[in-house]
Amino acid sequence: RISREFRNWKRYKGGMAQDIWVGEISKGDYRPITKFRGTDNFPMWHESGLYFTSDSIDGTMNLYRYDFKTEQFTQLTKYNDYDVKYPSLGPNHIVYQYAGSLYLYDLNSGQSKQVPIEIPSDRTLVRRFLLENPEKYVYTFDLSPKGKRALLNIRGEIVNMPTEKGVTYHVTPNSSASREKSAIWSPDGKWIAFFSDKTGEEELYLVSPTGGEWKQITKNGFAFCTNPKWSPNSKFIIFHDKFMRLNLVDVASGTIKVVDQGEYDDAWYEWGIQTYCWSPDSRWIAYSKMEQSLYPSIFLYNVQTKEHFRVTSSMTKDWSPSFSPDGKYLYFLSNRTFKPIMGFVDQNHIFLNMTKPYILILKEGDLSPFAPANDADQEKSAAEESRADKVLITTENFSERNIPAPVKAGNLFRLEAVDGGLLYLKKTENEFLKYQFVNDENQARNLELHRFTLKDQKDETLMEGIGQYHLSADKKRLIYRAGNKFGVVDLGKAKVGDGALNFKNVTLWIDKLAEFKQMFAEAWRIERDWFYDPNMHGLNWSKVRKFYEKFVPFCGTRGDLNYLIGEMIAELNAGHTYVYGGDLEHGKSVSCGLLGADFSMENGYPKM
Repeated sequence: RISREFRNWKRYKGGMAQDIWVGEISKGDYRPITKFRGTDNFPMWHESGLYFTSDSIDGTMNLYRYDFKTEQFTQLTKYNDYDVKYPSLGPNHIVYQYAGSLYLYDLNSGQSKQVPIEIPSDRTLVRRFLLENPEKYVYTFDLSPKGKRALLNIRGEIVNMPTEKGVTYHVTPNSSASREKSAIWSPDGKWIAFFSDKTGEEELYLVSPTGGEWKQITKNGFAFCTNPKWSPNSKFIIFHDKFMRLNLVDVASGTIKVVDQGEYDDAWYEWGIQTYCWSPDSRWIAYSKMEQSLYPSIFLYNVQTKEHFRVTSSMTKDWSPSFSPDGKYLYFLSNRTFKPIMGFVDQNHIFLNMTKPYILILKEGDLSPFAPANDADQEKSAAEESRADKVLITTENFSERNIPAPVKAGNLFRLEAVDGGLLYLKKTENEFLKYQFVNDENQARNLELHRFTLKDQKDETLMEGIGQYHLSADKKRLIYRAGNKFGVVDLGKAKVGDGALNFKNVTLWIDKLAEFKQMFAEAWRIERDWFYDPNMHGLNWSKVRKFYEKFVPFCGTRGDLNYLIGEMIAELNAGHTYVYGGDLEHGKSVSCGLLGADFSMENGYPKM
């Protein structure tokens, strides 16, 4: 059976609940003495009785005794809040954990008393410390408008660092008590936008690129905000939230409008509206929204008229839209290449390498970018060629103007438009994994960066061995990630290591106890916002937070914090509510040998 101690489920009554069994070794007559559907564990034999813990009365673990002579059960402790944990039997007492203390249960008097314990400690594991190897803690990254500086979110703080020479600015210094994330630089270079939970909820803020006072933009208590994107004119920001909404924020007024809201997710990584972009004139938003088919489709939104237009059908997976800088095309990725191979073992059809870039000609009547050259067409002026200042879109018959790029289909990700063409990431090795995606945390080094140019229809590999990239606002430089290596290079051929960022001047002081408080609060919010039952299984979730939060200051390690968070979410009485990760402290392991075995073959069979 499975112990509930680290399964984060209290009051469990499923088929894996523990029972107490007894029997004689010589007879092998083992039988359960506890028949309760819940948990019974930690048996301790003493004289004619068996002591153990059980949650059989009200779901709270308490001490019990079973008398072998009378076959009666007696409840010894009667707590109804925190569980009795990890009891251990001595000659005359049972020691156990209750709340944040140890208690002794006297076997003779039947009374419990707290054990006063004081352990003088320097608490070295939670001391304020200088973060080593900050490149290992990068969450998101971006570039300044012209790509001269890098903007990184490192362990919940925002750092503005030079790509070559210059000063490193700690934009949000000494902010261990809150988590700052998803920092992006405005195209006009004046502001850095980011999310922070310093109020207790995630909100959007602005700050000068060199730091200083924060300007709070939203005050709505958003949940799990992701992927903010500035409009090219630096007046608006769009971002996605837990409620699958694409939110449009007027930076000057703080006014918020919901562009659209998704209704479906695949119960894994793709949910709501996750990929989106601005047109060069800041008047249009293109985005992909998950549909009932569990395929995302491309839509357009006119910021001025507030109209929505469907671009692709729900029958294909279409995502990662990006407007061409000249405003004439909308590029996106789509899985429309169905060329199955046969599996050697079961002869099933296997669909791989399904993705190609597609090109939507925005204005009806415009020629395909691959149309043969015509002398009459070349008489047009350069000004007529670009519509960056006013993008013209015919809002019907999109499918008639949608063409695939002449690129070999593959496993592609993260398309971005550039002058004269587009970029995308490509995974060349097959992977036994259905849900594949790329974000800033991707530390893999198994992707190639490709550039496709419209004029000569050439597809070339610019970089190999990276995991993610971002363009500067002028689309002339890019920042890449390869494992924990970061670099900034001009748009063109490069290799990992070129333009490497130097983290030596990144000095982040970390206050672990302040971090612990923030992490606990965020874990509580995650359950509040994501748990499938809005009623939280009938719990007063705010009360549950207070019930456990008071122990956070006493956590001496990240392992302590994880355990405390686990105890809190275990109150939900639900499976698969786990806690993992973090700066866990591991003692030095000591290897030991194991007994071997001798094998021989007898009558054609192995004998051990």
